Amino acid sequence: MRNLLRYTGTAMFFHWFIALLIVVNVGLTWAVDDDAKATATSRAIIDFHKSTGLLILVLMLLRLVWRATHIPPALPATYKPWEVALTHAAHLGLYAVALALPLTGWAHDEARSVAVAAQYPLHVYGQFAWPHLGFIADLPPDVKQIWHKRLGHLHSLLADVLYVLVGLHVLGALKHQWIDKELELQRILPWGG
Repeated sequence: MRNLLRYTGTAMFFHWFIALLIVVNVGLTWAVDDDAKATATSRAIIDFHKSTGLLILVLMLLRLVWRATHIPPALPATYKPWEVALTHAAHLGLYAVALALPLTGWAHDEARSVAVAAQYPLHVYGQFAWPHLGFIADLPPDVKQIWHKRLGHLHSLLADVLYVLVGLHVLGALKHQWIDKELELQRILPWGG
C-alpha cells in the first residue's frame, strides 16, 4: 500500500467548509429573482448572501495564514510536470477568486446610493455592522453609481471564473482518483485515511 500523504484536519476543515459556503452562496444568487429584489424574501436572501460572502472572506484569510505556516502534503510522485503546474495554477486561481469575490461584493455594496445603503445597511447575519470602505462610500454619487455598476459586473464575471475553476478542480481530482488510481480524495476527505 502507498504511503498516503494527507492534509491536516484544519486544512480539511477550511477546504470543505469554504466549499460548502460557496455552494450555499451560489444557490442563494440563483434563488433571487432579479425583477423582485425589493421583496422582503429577496432582501433576506441577498443579505444572507452578503453575510456568507464576508464569512468566506474571513475564512479565506485564516486559510491563507494556515497555508503560509503549514506545509501541505507533497503531490504524488506520479504526477506529470504539466499536472503539477496545472494543479498549482488551479489552486492559486481558486484562492484568488475566493478572495476577490467577497472583496468585490463588499465594494459593490459600498458603492450603492446613500439612500439604498441607509435602507439596507450591511449587517453580518443581522448581528453587527460590517465596516465601511470609506474610499468608496465617500465618492460623489455619480461616480459611485458608475463604480456600483462596474463592481457588480466584475463580481458576476468572477463568479463565472469560479464555476470554471471549481469544475476543473473537481474533474482533476476525479481523474487522479479514478483514471490514475491515485488516492487523491483520501488526501482531503476527513474519513479518507
